[in-house]
Amino acid sequence: MGIFDKLFSHDTETDDEKELREYEAVYAPSSGVTDSTYSEFIVTDTAALKETGLIVYGTVTAGSFSAGDRIIIVSSGSDAVETKIVAVQQFRKLRNTVSEGANAGLLLNGIDKKQIRRNDLIKKVLSSKENDSNDVQ
Repeated sequence: MGIFDKLFSHDTETDDEKELREYEAVYAPSSGVTDSTYSEFIVTDTAALKETGLIVYGTVTAGSFSAGDRIIIVSSGSDAVETKIVAVQQFRKLRNTVSEGANAGLLLNGIDKKQIRRNDLIKKVLSSKENDSNDVQ
């Protein structure tokens, strides 16, 4: 590094570095989700059903999801929303579980279509039984 580089160098981050920093701040694993049970689902689309709730379509990128799992919806710029998976759908058929790499639909009850959008993350929350067993020392 020459003298001009030292005089005129600025410690500014590039646009890519800034975008990566912002992404990591929003999508970092939060409390209630541990590495051993970490599950993640990226939303690509939603469909509202009048009587049953909201179906969220996307891809499981880590772990697995089942009907009855408690989840957190992580959205940039707003608070996380906690809810429960009512049913899991894959290839227009109900499934018990979908795992990493699967394209699937999750039926969520009590969620409005305005609360979730494309590229939001859905993360599985530890059950209260798992939380209790981790707290015992």
